[in-house]
Amino acid sequence: MELSRLNVIELTNLALSVATILTRDLTVSETECLLKFLCIVRDDISLILCDKRNGK
Repeated sequence: MELSRLNVIELTNLALSVATILTRDLTVSETECLLKFLCIVRDDISLILCDKRNGK
């Protein structure tokens, strides 16, 4: 899988899939923390990919 070819929806689905796997045995608080982190990472990756596609 090449991250450079993923769009925002695909990145969101990837983040949700990873979160589902990682949160199986976590508390609600731990799950919320992990999900917030994954959303931040997803947004950062999305911005980087957008910049690359626009030649920046």
